[in-house]
Amino acid sequence: MTLNMTNKNTKVCELEHEETKLQIVPSEIKTKVDSSLYNTITKLIDEAVQQVMIYENKKHAESPLAQARETAYELLSKYSEKTKYELQDLKSTSEWDCFTLAFYGETNAGKSTLIETLRLILGESQKKESQQKFHQLAQEISISPEDVQKIESLIKQHTITRNEKMQELEHLQNKISSIERSNVQNIEQFRLQIAKKKELLPWWSKLWLFIVKLEEESQLFQRKKEFAHLQEEHRETLSKKEKELQLLHQALADQQAAMKKLEKTYEALMPLQDGIIIGDGRSDFTLVNQIYTFTVDGQKFQIIDIPGIEGNEKKVNTAIDSAIKKAHAVFYVTRKAVPPGSGSDGQEGTIDKIKRQLGKQTEVWAIYNKSITNPLALQGDELINDGERESIKAMEDSLKESLSDAYQRCMILSAMPAFYAHSVCLLPINHNYKNRQKFLATMNEQELLHRSGLVNFVQFIKNEISQNYKNKIEKSNLKKIRGCLDDGLDFLRKASQTIFKAVEIMQPQVVSTNSQLDSLLESTDKRLKSVIRDRLAEKKSEIRDQIYEYVSQDVSNDEFKVCVEGKIELLKNDIGPMIGNKLQSELNSFNAVIEKIIKNHQENLDDILKYHINDKFSQFDHDFQFDFKINNGINVAGLISSFGGAAILVWTAFLASNPVGWVAATILGAVGLVFSFYKAVRSFFSSEYKKEQQRKSTDSNLQNIFDAIEEKLIDSVNEACTELNLEIAKLKTTLHTSIITSQRTIESLNLTMKQVAKLRGKLI
Repeated sequence: MTLNMTNKNTKVCELEHEETKLQIVPSEIKTKVDSSLYNTITKLIDEAVQQVMIYENKKHAESPLAQARETAYELLSKYSEKTKYELQDLKSTSEWDCFTLAFYGETNAGKSTLIETLRLILGESQKKESQQKFHQLAQEISISPEDVQKIESLIKQHTITRNEKMQELEHLQNKISSIERSNVQNIEQFRLQIAKKKELLPWWSKLWLFIVKLEEESQLFQRKKEFAHLQEEHRETLSKKEKELQLLHQALADQQAAMKKLEKTYEALMPLQDGIIIGDGRSDFTLVNQIYTFTVDGQKFQIIDIPGIEGNEKKVNTAIDSAIKKAHAVFYVTRKAVPPGSGSDGQEGTIDKIKRQLGKQTEVWAIYNKSITNPLALQGDELINDGERESIKAMEDSLKESLSDAYQRCMILSAMPAFYAHSVCLLPINHNYKNRQKFLATMNEQELLHRSGLVNFVQFIKNEISQNYKNKIEKSNLKKIRGCLDDGLDFLRKASQTIFKAVEIMQPQVVSTNSQLDSLLESTDKRLKSVIRDRLAEKKSEIRDQIYEYVSQDVSNDEFKVCVEGKIELLKNDIGPMIGNKLQSELNSFNAVIEKIIKNHQENLDDILKYHINDKFSQFDHDFQFDFKINNGINVAGLISSFGGAAILVWTAFLASNPVGWVAATILGAVGLVFSFYKAVRSFFSSEYKKEQQRKSTDSNLQNIFDAIEEKLIDSVNEACTELNLEIAKLKTTLHTSIITSQRTIESLNLTMKQVAKLRGKLI
């Protein structure tokens, strides 16, 4: 196992990005592969992120890319913080000196039973110490299996007899109760008959009854007397039975007290018994990691007993994660010869947990720990049948698919019979003592060990899995470091892909908004010019009609000129409000539509960012679940305000201080009225001819004046729209900020990925 080396001044990563090379010179990676490696890699991760941000700051220092830098830095900082935390957590939990095995599996899979058996067989130090204490105390205490058996036998016998007597007593009570109810009913019925007979007697016979009683009344008295005697007999019978039952209760209580006294005598020995770590079938019997150290043939290794993965995981998650990070090889122990179950309805299944928790291991072995409670099940040539063999093959296929090359193979054994074979420190009151006697009655200890598969498993531990352990330690720990870096790379990759997909969705939105802005400016330009032309045409027609009306009165040419000049003079004051108010309305509408376009764009981008970036980030299925929020970079209120201000400035030439009126005044001052009446003599003699000449003069003057005004105003509109187009271009750039931010963030993520991938590649 080697680690590629670089000198302190050697470039470890050279990335080409938009024809600019980013060179990073990290700290030296030490030759020795040990726990100091975590600090080195942590430093390199931090340097990689810092170098990317320095590069981005130099390359993209201009606004509006500051938002992109901040977004990328926030994300990369959180990535760096999380990755460095994971590395330091690995450092605190990883084991570099002692080869470590972890026994992992479902609740009640028999992990503790198997470990306890290995402690007995391999002579684990703590187990040897507890056994020595057990034997020392046992010499001081009289331990008699015969006494225990006698007391248990008596308790069982008294319990059976007591239960029988209780049933007899209950049956007798029910029988007596039935007899007495029947007697009470008969006596009452006879009494009613006597009362009815008395009622039917004549009155003088009733008087006689005060002296002489009816024969039936004497019979009733006799019946009551006999019933009282019967009740007394019943009470005596029940009392006798109850005393017998009380004696049995006392005898049972005496034996139970004797057993408690015996248990009290054994109290100091109970926690020293073999199998004390074995669960009793309850979920979460093991809540914390238990570590046991072994030395076999001069070689030291340790085993971790991990809490079950199907219990209350909130209680044991930390313990499980810590053990998995420490272990260099893991045994997945199961009692079920079936593939681990998959999750449903959003719940994580066993195979999902195995893939998540054991995916970074270099060696994972399966153990099918067959549950055997009857020694007859060990009489065959093999522990498993053909059906179990097929199921185990399916289980191995599932584990291989989930764990790839990390999965090795499955071993078959039955831990409990092997425990019975090797346990010697058991009290007679322990249920394991009785089970041990049952198994040993059919075969000796060595035969139990061989048939349970533990002999082969112990040889496997000694001769195979612990061999070349130093290389295995390095290989396992380096793989976990690579796994930590892989998690970070996976997060960066998913983040980059997620933002890229969001950009693909944002781009049509930006294009659509730009198109709306262009269309709005174009339509506004057309409407403004249309307003100018329409209003000027209306005013020209109005003035022409007024002058024509005056001409129809057959006025002189001098009077005609005075009228025309007067109308033109009034035009200077009328044309401004007439056109200006309409232009003001159009421009107010323009600003309102701009505001609506910006707000709609903002809402659409917010939805895209929420559903395609923020929500996606929260769904990443790994440890890097950041509450990352990318900003669209748009201050809607400020943008609308600034754009509105720019628009107002652009239109100042139109809307401030009656600008149209000033334009008209300028034109009217520059374009003089022309009155040229030809054939004046003819006009003098012909009134109609004169009127015709005056109307022609009217048309000519109005056409010249209004053409000049229209041309000037249209030029002003063109100039204003050109300036407004520049403002809209700035607006488009601002609205493009989200895409720029996202693209720059993607570039920063990709740069970091390349550097971390280079670093990961050096861990061989």
